[in-house]
Amino acid sequence: MDSDADCNPIEGFKFSGKEIVYDIIYKPKYTKILKEAERCGCRIHFGAEMLIEQGKLQFEAFTGYHYPKNLNPEI
Repeated sequence: MDSDADCNPIEGFKFSGKEIVYDIIYKPKYTKILKEAERCGCRIHFGAEMLIEQGKLQFEAFTGYHYPKNLNPEI
């Protein structure tokens, strides 16, 4: 993960600030593309969000129970 943090897969793209940018890399939290998008006023989402949501679904699939709503991990 760390080796890809300085990579921008859409190098040269000019953000207008209206985009929503979601990077699935979770370490580090802020990647080059997320920093640029945030600087331009875009709404950003972090890779840890996806990782946590996947974990919740896996919990439900393997246990047959719904993930407890009172257990919300910090991102």
